[in-house]
Amino acid sequence: MVHRTLLHFIVTVTVTALLHSAPAHGHDVTLDPRGGVIKTVGENVITFFLQLGSWLGATIGIAFISFVSLAYLFLLSIKAFFMHRNKKPHHLFSGELVNSTVTPGVGFYGGARTGQLFCTLTVLSVFFSLAFFLMFVVFIILLMQFHNLPIYLTMMTFPIALTSMVSCLGGALGAGALLALISHRRCHHLGKAKGMPPWKRVLDLAIIGFMIIFTVIQTVLYSIPVLPATTFAVMNAMGHLYNALYALAVLDIFFSAIFSQQRLNRNNICNQVRKI
Repeated sequence: MVHRTLLHFIVTVTVTALLHSAPAHGHDVTLDPRGGVIKTVGENVITFFLQLGSWLGATIGIAFISFVSLAYLFLLSIKAFFMHRNKKPHHLFSGELVNSTVTPGVGFYGGARTGQLFCTLTVLSVFFSLAFFLMFVVFIILLMQFHNLPIYLTMMTFPIALTSMVSCLGGALGAGALLALISHRRCHHLGKAKGMPPWKRVLDLAIIGFMIIFTVIQTVLYSIPVLPATTFAVMNAMGHLYNALYALAVLDIFFSAIFSQQRLNRNNICNQVRKI
């Protein structure tokens, strides 16, 4: 099956590359005096897929590779979600202290626990990232290949705004998933009393919450075909604020992970999954 699929792919690429050299004239498909096939002006979609050697082909290739990788990650995240929900295998999710056979004297409680919130946010984040690459190809790259579009299509900014919103939501939820993971692992090993302080949880929630709010505001404003100068400035400000909060979230994740691991090391706690 794999070899057959690969053969079909090679044949398809070869045929489309040969067809790409054929001239295009008129609105009807006719035969060139030299025997070549003449494409119609309306075959922009075919031309879109035939430009394999241009920047467009490279963009589609990167989008395709990213889409396949994220699709595989999406399946893994769904599997992890149901594993946590069903607590299977049981020994990795139990609340009992288990002695490690790798490091004698070191115990851990449910080594595979990452928290249901982390699994949920990961599934949503990867889903939005998947949707972004698909929408990016359809609403942005594909439409750029058409000429003489109707005026209502050229003025329609909502699909582009929606594509941008999906990308931003994927980034915000991904950052929130990592913050939830760090908080859960610390509370899991040290207990809620010695886990993340309340102010830290409020800070994490505020960062992710405002990222989502600014994304929604920017999307609504960008969907308006004609914007006043003041509204346009507000829309750009929402984008800059999102980027600033995203950078702050990355720093939050980095330092939270370091400080939490140092705290666990001082208590001689092994913060990783051990095979029983």
